[in-house]
Amino acid sequence: MIPTNADSSACRSGLVTKIFSSHFLALTISTRRLEAIVTAKKFRSLALRLPGAQEASHMGHPDFRVGGKVFATLGPKEGWGMVKLTPEQQAVFLRDEPGIFHPASGAWGRRGCSIVQLRKSKELSVRHALLEAWRNTAPRRLVQQFDEGGVGKRG
Repeated sequence: MIPTNADSSACRSGLVTKIFSSHFLALTISTRRLEAIVTAKKFRSLALRLPGAQEASHMGHPDFRVGGKVFATLGPKEGWGMVKLTPEQQAVFLRDEPGIFHPASGAWGRRGCSIVQLRKSKELSVRHALLEAWRNTAPRRLVQQFDEGGVGKRG
């Protein structure tokens, strides 16, 4: 299950809370930010905070890579992003966030690539999806260093 801001008793009162133990998600964030709609600019910012992430271009639209491999993209339509999930992860996002996450078309979608409708999404869900996509794509050693707290604590 994807944790939501409703999982914290402090959310309704607008108090600051820590949501996840992962470095990327355990940033202390106000609930207003968690509930904010994600823009392309915010999607880019979140993707580039991950260790080793770099922006490039693929088929005329921005993509985000780690170790030379794409883990997320923006577009091709305005207001949409893509995250490279596993089929199992995709099923969870589709179940827990209906109308926001959709399978990409064709074989890409069957392999887990998921389209994110940014205008409907919330920052917490997008952070979680980007982190999963990054973990699926990043070199194992980088993921291990990240998990041990030795790399890339970008806020």
